[in-house]
This record gives sequence, C-alpha cells and structure tokens, in this order.
Amino acid sequence: MHIECEGVIAVNLRCLRKAGLSMRRTIAILISLFLAGAAAAQDVHFSSEPQAKAEKEGVRIEFALSAPTDVEVAILDAQGKAVRHLASGMLGANAPTPLISDSLRPSLFWNRQDDEGKPVTDAVKVRVRAGMTAALDRFISQPGSRFGPVTALGVGKNGEVYVLSNGGHKGEYLYVLDREGKYLRTILPSPANLAPDELKGIERIKLPDGRHIPIVYQANAMHLAPFLSGMRHQQLVVTPQGWLIFASGGNDYSDQAVPRHVLVLKPDGSTPAEVGFVGPSLGPHWRYSIGLRPQQLAVSPDGKTIYMVGLGKTWKEKTEGAHAVGRLTWSSSGPPQAFIGDPDVPGDDASHLNDPVSLATDPRGNIYVVDAGNKRIVVFDAEGKPLGQTKVPQRPRQLCIHPRTGALYVLTQPAGTRWGPFAVIKYDRAIDGREVTSLTMSGRNPVLALDADAMPPKLWLGNDPGWAKEKELLPIIDRGDKLEVGANVQTHEPLELRSPLFLTVDAQREQLYVSDLSRLIRLIDLKTDHLRAFLNASELTLDREGNLYVLSGYGTNALLRYTPEGKPLPFSATGTNRIEVPYRAGLPHVGVRGLCVAPDGDIYVISDHNVEPTQVCVFGPDGSLKNEHIIQDIPGDAACSVALDHKKNIYIGINVKDLKQLYPDELAGRIPELAWFTVYSPKSTWYLRSRMHGSLQGPPWNRPYINFYLYHLGSVFKFSPGGGRFWLGPKGEPEDQVRPEGTSESAVAYRSGYLGRAVWLDGALWKYVGFSLAPNRSENWGDPACSCWTGRFAMDEHERLFVPDVFRFSIGVLDTNGNEILRFGEYGNVDSAGLGSALPEPAIPLGWPCYVSVGGDRVYISDRLNRRIAIVKLTYALEATCLVE
Repeated sequence: MHIECEGVIAVNLRCLRKAGLSMRRTIAILISLFLAGAAAAQDVHFSSEPQAKAEKEGVRIEFALSAPTDVEVAILDAQGKAVRHLASGMLGANAPTPLISDSLRPSLFWNRQDDEGKPVTDAVKVRVRAGMTAALDRFISQPGSRFGPVTALGVGKNGEVYVLSNGGHKGEYLYVLDREGKYLRTILPSPANLAPDELKGIERIKLPDGRHIPIVYQANAMHLAPFLSGMRHQQLVVTPQGWLIFASGGNDYSDQAVPRHVLVLKPDGSTPAEVGFVGPSLGPHWRYSIGLRPQQLAVSPDGKTIYMVGLGKTWKEKTEGAHAVGRLTWSSSGPPQAFIGDPDVPGDDASHLNDPVSLATDPRGNIYVVDAGNKRIVVFDAEGKPLGQTKVPQRPRQLCIHPRTGALYVLTQPAGTRWGPFAVIKYDRAIDGREVTSLTMSGRNPVLALDADAMPPKLWLGNDPGWAKEKELLPIIDRGDKLEVGANVQTHEPLELRSPLFLTVDAQREQLYVSDLSRLIRLIDLKTDHLRAFLNASELTLDREGNLYVLSGYGTNALLRYTPEGKPLPFSATGTNRIEVPYRAGLPHVGVRGLCVAPDGDIYVISDHNVEPTQVCVFGPDGSLKNEHIIQDIPGDAACSVALDHKKNIYIGINVKDLKQLYPDELAGRIPELAWFTVYSPKSTWYLRSRMHGSLQGPPWNRPYINFYLYHLGSVFKFSPGGGRFWLGPKGEPEDQVRPEGTSESAVAYRSGYLGRAVWLDGALWKYVGFSLAPNRSENWGDPACSCWTGRFAMDEHERLFVPDVFRFSIGVLDTNGNEILRFGEYGNVDSAGLGSALPEPAIPLGWPCYVSVGGDRVYISDRLNRRIAIVKLTYALEATCLVE
C-alpha cells in the first residue's frame, strides 16, 4: 500500500487513521513503510553528490549512484522552473543518450541553452532526481451511483436496492443503494478486495508477483465478467439463499451471438461456490440476436427451482416457442423445459398463455405470470395448476406481489412503445383483483421492484423519460389508496463526466481538456476541478504555446486550430484555421487515430479513412502538407497514438505481433497464444483458412468470443525522424505468407493483430509490447472487427513515455530506449478511491486506464470504466540540487 499525504512521501498517524484503518493495521503500515524506505535508502543512494562545473562553452554535470536506477537531470531557473530538460532514463546496459551505457557515473554537458535553444544567462541550479515512484493525488468526477439507464431492479435484505445498468459501450454495472436511495457499493465490476476463490466464474489471472488481475472478457465494452452484453430489461431476484440472480445478455457488443445463462452474485459481489457466476443455460444464441426475447427469472421459496419466461423467439411479428413458462434447477444440464402453457400454441384459457413476459413467486410457492398477449395476470400453484387471474386494461409488462398483504402491482405499457405513456396500477389482490389506484407516467423500458418490508411499502421504478433527459430511478410510496412518486435518486451533476475519453493537460494554465462521449470536449479548471463545456468536437492536442489542434465533427475531414481562449487561429497556408485530413465518419473514437504537435510545430496525424492501409502524415506549422506517409502502409486500423521527442523520433502504437512475444512478459504463459472464435460466434473465412487457431474447451477462455488480448493489445514502436514502412502480405495459410515484391531486405516479419496475415516492417528502432487499447481489423470487417475504442499514450518534457495498458490495469513509464522505468496502478472499481474511501486499497486504483496525459509532476488518466479522471503525483526516492561552480 502506497500512502501519500502532505509532502513528497509523508505518512503520519492522522492520515492513516482518516482512512478508517484499525490501530493495529495503522501501526503495521507505518512500520512497513519505514522499513521499505530505509531499505530503499540503503539500496540506492548518491555515492557522489551532483556537481556542476563551468567549462569554456558550457557546464559539465557529474554525479554517481550506488546502483542502477532511473535518473532525471534538469536545469532550474531562479523560480525553480525547469528551463532545460537535459537527460532522463534508466542507467545500465541500455541507457539512452546522453547517459552512458554500463555506467553509474553520468557525465553530462549543458550548452547553456534552454529547451528551445535560447541562451540562458541568469543564475540556475542543477537538479538530479532518481528512483521515480507514484502516488494517488485525487480523482475528478467521482460518479457514485450514477452509471446510466436502469436495465433491471431488485430489492433484497434490509431494503437494499440492486440496480443493473446496461450502458453498452459505456459498460455494465450492478450497484447497491440503501432503502432511501443512497449509494452503498458497486458489486459488478467486482470490488478489488475480493480474493480469487471468492469469484468463481469471474476468473482472475495470477501474475508472477502473486497479484491477481481480472480477465478482460470483452474489450470493446469493458467487460470484466462473461455474458454481460445485451442485457434485456427485467427484474432481479434475491433467492432464499441470499443470492442475486438475473438473466444474462443475449448478444455481445460486437459479435452479437452468445449463449444465455443464469448469472449469480452475492450481495458483496462475490459468487457462490456452489454455482459460480455462470449458472445453468437459459437457451441458445441467435446470430445478431435476431428475434431474441427478453428473459426474466423467479425462484421457488426453497430456492431450488428456477422459473423463467423468454423461451423461443419472435420473428417478423410472429412469436414461436414462447408461450410458456420454463422450469429448471441449478443442476440442469440443458435449457429450461416448458412447465406452464404450450410453447407453440397461444391461448387465453386456464392452461394456455400468449406471450408471457414476466413472472414472480410468493412464499407459498404460487407463480404469478404476466400474460402480456392476453392482458392479464395469471396465478398458478407450485404444481402448475391454475388458480385464477386478473385482467388489466393495457398490455402488462411486469408485476410485483406483496408477500403478506397480497397486493398486486402491475406495470403496463403498450407493445412497441419507444417513448410514451405507461402506468403503475395497484390491485387489492392477484385473483379477481380490484384496482385500488394507479399513476401514469411517460418514458420507455420502465422496470419495477418492490420493497415489501418498508413501512409503508415502497416500489422502485427505473425509467428512461426521453432523449436528452435525466434517466430516472424513482421511489413510489404506497399510501394505501394512493401511489406517491418521490424524487429521482439518480440525478447527475450538470456537467459530470459521462464517459471520459481522450484528455490533454495544459500545465501552464492549469487546465485539462477531456473528450466526453459524445463529441463534447469539457474544460476542467485544475485549481478547482470545476467542469464546463468547451467545444463540440472529438479530440485535441496542444502546441508549446497552448494553442489547440482539434478534430472537428465527423464527416468534415477537418482539423481545426484555436487559441487557448477558443478563438480560431488561421494557418498561413490555408488562410483559415482548418486543415483537410481524410478520416471516416462515425462515433467520436474513430477516424483520426491520434495526433500530436512536435516541438518545432510540425503536426503529425494518423489518418484512417476506412481504406487500408493507414498512413501517418505530417503538416508544417503553416498547415501545408509536408509528408503524406512518413510511416507508410500500416495494416488497417492497427495504429493509434503518436508522440515525438525533441529529436523528432516518432513513437507509434501499432498492433502487429512477433510470434516469439505475443504478450508482455507478465502475461506470457497465462493467456492462450491462439486466435479464436467460440462456438457461439460466426466463423469468418480467414479464420477457417488460418492454422493459427484452436478449439478452447471450458472456462474461462471459451467465454470471450475472441481473444481480445491479441485483438486489442499492441506495442509501442520507435522510428527515427525518417519514419518507416510496412508491406502487407496476403491473408491465408502460413505457406502463403511470402514477402511481397519490393519489400526491403532489412524489413522484419511480423503477424497482423489477430495472426491472420504476415506483415513486414522496416525502420523501427525498437518495440515495447504492452500498449492498449490498440485494436485492429486487418483480418475482418464489420462485426466482430470493431476497432472504435483506441488508447492514447503521452510523452512528458523529460521525454518519458507514459503508456496505458488496460489489460494490466496500469501505466508503464518508458525512456527513449524503451526501458520500463516504472509501472503503477492496479485494478479497482469505483469504490476503490484511495485513503478514506470504502476500499482504500489498492493505492492507485484503475478500472480502464486507456488515455493518458502528463504535465509537470502529475499524470492524468482517463478511466472510462469508473467514469473519472485519476490524477497521480510523481515522486522520487532521491533528489539533490547544486549550483554551477
């Protein structure tokens, strides 16, 4: 556990006790940190303090360290500002220039110029730092319970409200509120404090150092558990065992063809050892979810029998095999069997149903069925014998039955309604019920749950009231002869981050620009953390003066330039503030796949306009095109993020594979080295041709429909200022992978991101495996080749590259020779928020760290899964300054 209060590494009793830790735990942490600090001081120290001596044409700076570590050397002015970033990197055999290889005694020359080549005549100091570390500073926009539209609701012990939010490309969440609607915790994605043996069915990967990290089951939708995509609206069920059960999604975010299962959680987010997260089957898949029916569950009073509706399918307005209630047990090996009604024969008598859509049980074992096609609620005993019915005026959608009073609450809404009126009706009983009261509202896909132990009884209603309106989670109090609607408990702050993407910090002005889905850049004042709307655009970067280079609306092919105040700043070559850059239309995360401004003002853009291959083009400061493919013919959609150092070396994230190292060393041997589609997915022609795939039996690896670790995990490649070039081989069998005519003799052979074709690359100086997200679509098209969500790394003024890797939930820091100086961050959901939070560990919690920016001694990380910006402070084990002698 890394703890920081005031100061560089200041840990005190007050700070630890504020975290809510016990005195015993507090003392243990203090002792361990003291010992760790003492050990670090003994391991690495200055064996020779920094000295700076004037020479004829500059200054010679020398120092020595006792052991290999990373160093940073800067020249500071009288105000302590770094005016020249002289050197940084890892000492040792691969030390970058101007450091000396295989030496612990750097000898550096400073020519008395600043970073822009201007003379420095005032008095200065030399600062040397070594042993970079990181500590959590704070979060911006902590979202709490406000995760998005409500997909399903359930109520458990003590009135706890379970809310399933299916955000699609914004993620799936299951969180818990108290009886009054106050946020308590998130149980999906899983809390970070659960051990692997508490998460059967939501498996973990064990790293070499003994830590466990989640498996990424779906990288497009940020799923850290299987079968979450495509959740239909339903009620959640709390079983007599205290388990929370619900029907899985029926389609994947991209592939849209996955099996259906009972999913099971316990109230703390763990899974029952008897079943695990993935319970018995609820039926087969259908490609693209054509005709897929919503499913909902109920359980018998002893918790041993599961009832469900949602059998069969609907196709061209014809419902097939769906007119029955299914039944299964926890040990069932096949899909549910019809129990009540005839699946293929609709009817309105006592023994038939017509399109049942929801159901519930009571403590006596009676089964209450929402028979939507007949506009009635039908009641059966535990043996399936009909007991009676209540007709309702509109098509019913869901019901709740009060276990003691027998009161029936019915949610009705006409079929096919997108946004429109619906009603909540209370009946005095479920058989021949009399309407007591009702209320009418408007929206779409409402869901209902009952807190029967509340006094008076309380309903919870989730609703989408319309486009551009706040999603609703409303308490409804049963006052006897009146249903009283309370205030929305899911109200957002006016400018809360909804799904933060690309971000860029302007450290000089203490401002942070954040691209928030969809097509909106927000400006954050880092002095107050206040957010405000700034530009309707997708992504931006800055030049040295703080001017903005912005991707305009999609379909415009426009890169626009603005002053820091947001005023148009024309290019001299075009006469306007616009440069034409071809990129394809789409969501705010496709098209241009990264851009940056070099220290000399040149603009580098990775341009993808939906035609393979991708190119890196260069514009001058005046807006004129200087090079339309400085890095040429990159496999389609395989590149994202670009950075340049002061020598104009180019750093690009590219998803091509070396078969000798498919994954970072931490993950090697822990993930199958195979490209695959599961049996639930359509097989593309390239997959059938390729021999580089296999059949995967059993969990967990048969549950992701493809190997996202291959499909979305890329590398950082460094190129010289002259750039480089790819040559693309044909798709097909390994023997077909011959060098295309004209390929450079020095080109190195790689495989495309999902191993389906060979590529050759010339010009790369080195590669570093472990940058994500970096998807590719070079083997396929359409679904499942979604390559929309792409990551961004960042380079600081010391030319250290901060590289995100969502698959390891961390950020790697590289020097210009590709040495990893530091890796920080560990998995945590939104409840892990540092000292004083519900889960104070890990020290730097990250859920989906995909986008990074760096300014000064702060790292800014856009964490989409947790819908917040994590700010991390860089510190150093050693620091010394000296004057020029």
